Amino acid sequence: FIETYAQDQPVYQYHPLFREFLLSRAEGLLPPLQKASVRHDAAALLAESGRMEGAASLFREAGDWNGLLALILRQPETLIAQGRNKTLEKWIEYIPVEVLEKTPWLLYWLGVCKQPFSPTESRMLFEQAFQLFQKQKDPEGTLLAWANAVDTIIFEWDDFTLLDRWIEWLDRRIKRNSSFPSPEIELRVVSSMAGTLLYRQPFHPDIRKWMDRAMILSQETQNVNLRLQACISAVNYYAWMGDLHNCNGVAEEIRKIALPQQASPLILLTWKWMEGLIYNRTADSYGKSLKSISEGLEIAEKTGVHVWDHMLLSQGVYACLNEGDMTMAGKFLKKMEGALERNRRHGLCQYYYLAAWHR
Repeated sequence: FIETYAQDQPVYQYHPLFREFLLSRAEGLLPPLQKASVRHDAAALLAESGRMEGAASLFREAGDWNGLLALILRQPETLIAQGRNKTLEKWIEYIPVEVLEKTPWLLYWLGVCKQPFSPTESRMLFEQAFQLFQKQKDPEGTLLAWANAVDTIIFEWDDFTLLDRWIEWLDRRIKRNSSFPSPEIELRVVSSMAGTLLYRQPFHPDIRKWMDRAMILSQETQNVNLRLQACISAVNYYAWMGDLHNCNGVAEEIRKIALPQQASPLILLTWKWMEGLIYNRTADSYGKSLKSISEGLEIAEKTGVHVWDHMLLSQGVYACLNEGDMTMAGKFLKKMEGALERNRRHGLCQYYYLAAWHR
């Protein structure tokens, strides 16, 4: 055996070859029901000791979908916060499709896993979850699925008309019932609604109310990602309205809280794009804009989250054209062209507009 230590307690582990021998013997000697029972008991012990990956594999081998489901829903937020989207996604995809499609929380967390890498796929999962949550009369799930669905349409950066029915749904819901299951869920929904209106219905009569409410609630939470999301929507709104005083004030607040080890890569990348955009609207900020863009591209490379690459690069083109640096603008344009996805039409629009300006 190999002796190791965990929390000052000795742990003994069979040599891999001997372990394989024992597993092979068990496979041949134990009847199917007993094998499933042993795997279930072993999985439960592993889960209890915090060894989740081993537990997930054993629940799968035992065909114990209830055990695996309980394991998945035990700590999904923690796994996502640790950047272990792919691990959680793998566990959820162990579940048979017929079980997955009837369990809205599984669909929801699968959508969360895929959101930084495939906005279109995640949007469809959030839509499925939203419908099921509504049927099951689950207000918490319904509102969280709503918020993630609209966010994903923005991350998708293709067809903002898809936001109309979601805006209409929330407007109706608020008229009927303005309460929320918790302050965190309220902030999550309010921030998403504020950003959604900004991109799709800036003429909405209540846009400023949503924005102000998001900022008030953001001061009352310790959740870094929720605070950042609210502030990013506000800074974008103030920039569009020409209110540079408030825009710069919120931008400074974001810089104080945007710690890479606490914030999600997708939120950080959204901020780096927005920061580059703000600098591009300010005199003598060419170097600062390029620094923000460079930092954003570095985060994307480290995390594998490339949803905003083309938008970061577009701000590089803006910065260089504003500065009159045609050579560097051309280099950013070439990189932007390589990062484009043909099914994200707003990105294509930006590229052709900038290419025309460069020419």
